Amino acid sequence: MSYITVKYGDNSEKIFNPNCVSSVLLSFIKISCGFDDDNYQVDLATESGEVIDLVNHGKEYAKKYLDERRSYILVKVVEGEDDSPVTYSPLLNQLPEKMKFTVISSGRNRQKRSGTISIQNNARKVNAVNAFNINNKKKY
Repeated sequence: MSYITVKYGDNSEKIFNPNCVSSVLLSFIKISCGFDDDNYQVDLATESGEVIDLVNHGKEYAKKYLDERRSYILVKVVEGEDDSPVTYSPLLNQLPEKMKFTVISSGRNRQKRSGTISIQNNARKVNAVNAFNINNKKKY
C-alpha cells in the first residue's frame, strides 16, 4: 500500500493514501488537518521546499506526482494580486525562517513521458520492420 506523510501545525503528522485524484486528496488533507474553515487552497511541498503543485493537476492522480512513503509539508497557496506570482506559506510551525517554497517542474514526470514516447517510437520501428518483412517475403 502506498502512503505519504503530511507534516503540519506544531510538528503534527498524518498519513494519507495518494491513490486518488489530486483535488480530492488536497481537500481531504485540508479537512483532516483542521484547516477546512479557512478560505484558501493548500498544496504539498517536499522538506527541501519544492512545491508539488497538485493544485494545478487537480484532475490527475496524486500518486503520479508524489513519492510513496515520503514526508511532505502542508503549504498555504497565497494568490498574487494582478501580475504578482503565487507564493506559498508553510502550515508547519517549526521550519527554518528563511526556507523558500518554489514550484519546480518534476523530472520524474518528464522521465515517464519520455519513456512512453520511447516505447511508442520503438513499437513503430518494430511494426515498420515487420511490415517491410511481410511485404518483401520471397515465394519459393
